[in-house]
Amino acid sequence: KRDYRTSRFAATMKKQGFDCMRHYEILAGGAVPLFLDLDQVPSGVITHLPRSLLHRATQIPGVDIKGCTRMSFRQGRCGMHVDHAAFDEAEYRSVARTLLRHTKEHLTTRAMA
Repeated sequence: KRDYRTSRFAATMKKQGFDCMRHYEILAGGAVPLFLDLDQVPSGVITHLPRSLLHRATQIPGVDIKGCTRMSFRQGRCGMHVDHAAFDEAEYRSVARTLLRHTKEHLTTRAMA
């Protein structure tokens, strides 16, 4: 959890299933989850997460997740890269702020009860 609080991004993907606590931990920690396989998530799964915003996160200029494969992710060697010269700080802040707001308003135990 502490890593999520000090990170801007956290790569995530299907392990045992698409819907798991890791996604919520990333969001609650204030990091932006970068789903490596968001296009493969069936409808009806991760329904509490804002998919369009999660997709937008993968499109932030300067963020490259193409080098992060299922194998490298499992081995702890994800090839995610941020090109700081091309990184769009304003877009990142907008996405991060909106995701954190969504998390606080919709994903807490109180909100989901």
